[in-house]
Amino acid sequence: MIKRCRVCDQQKPITEFYKSKRTKDGYNNICKPCKRSYDDCHINKENKRKYNREREIKLQRWKSPERQRDQRNRNLKRRYDLTGEQYDSMLTDQQGLCFICKSTNKDGRGLSVDHNHTTNEVRALLCGNCNLIVGNCKEDPAILLQVIEYLKLFNASEQT
Repeated sequence: MIKRCRVCDQQKPITEFYKSKRTKDGYNNICKPCKRSYDDCHINKENKRKYNREREIKLQRWKSPERQRDQRNRNLKRRYDLTGEQYDSMLTDQQGLCFICKSTNKDGRGLSVDHNHTTNEVRALLCGNCNLIVGNCKEDPAILLQVIEYLKLFNASEQT
């Protein structure tokens, strides 16, 4: 998609414009280079420093552990009708380990909530790899049994 900059009057690809909620097409009417030069001329350095300080404070609040915990609790409730306390209880019952392979996520993330996609019933907490296995087999035990037979067949041929 092509758009014309109202400052330099050049037609440029839409990727050369910042996004904006104020315009119909969702992109600013001034291209990025013109916007940068406009800001350099019209926004004084003290205002930039003040803006950057305010932005940093907002980011610190946004990344605070309390906010992240609240966000996690909202997501658990919305997705699985599970409270943060229920998740923590399940995690304690499983000793902080995946229900299937008895390990944690290698990247340090929390365990995933495994649930039945038909009934939305929560089953257990799984590491990322086990959660992918369950999802990729479409929650069908027959497919998992076929995978087991497949692995046995080829692992047996390696040993002989």
